[in-house]
Amino acid sequence: MASSLQLAPLFPVVHRVLKPLFPNCLCTGSNRFPVLALTFDDGPHPHHTLQLLEVLDRYNVSTNFFWLGVCVNRAPEVARKVCQRGHWIGLHGYDHQSFPRLSERQLKQSLEDTQTAIAQA
Repeated sequence: MASSLQLAPLFPVVHRVLKPLFPNCLCTGSNRFPVLALTFDDGPHPHHTLQLLEVLDRYNVSTNFFWLGVCVNRAPEVARKVCQRGHWIGLHGYDHQSFPRLSERQLKQSLEDTQTAIAQA
């Protein structure tokens, strides 16, 4: 399996293909403003996410979290703290199954279950 760094040269091409299909989900920065987007996947974690929030708060940094529904259900209080601080929350599926291997129905269910877990938290 190739690492993300090996695939990095393909990212601009993939972005150009996917941007018209998902105009409200994929963003690009401006050449005029030096901005970096931070993303964290697979949380929230009851210990690590709280430590991360302390660092983000200290430096007044906003970030993007892509969460697993199962983790949100395990740590709803951590999910609430992240949301209260105004960070962006994205869906990473319910239990980290490979999206291409799921049927359309399974994928939809995984995302809906994750969305429900986040909303309830």
